[in-house]
Amino acid sequence: LFGEAASRVIVAVTQTDEATVIERARAAGVPCYRLGQVAGTALRLDDIATIEAQAARDAWTHGLVL
Repeated sequence: LFGEAASRVIVAVTQTDEATVIERARAAGVPCYRLGQVAGTALRLDDIATIEAQAARDAWTHGLVL
């Protein structure tokens, strides 16, 4: 999720702006997909996974612990 290559970006928008962002990206020829929803203290990737925000931040901040 946080290993973004130069050609990939994760964007968080309000539900009100979601359709506009997707429409504008596609109009510009940029693939755009809804991955999930942020609610409270977690990121839910539809029916695939739920990740607590603090755990995601810790993983991003500290990387792999070997």
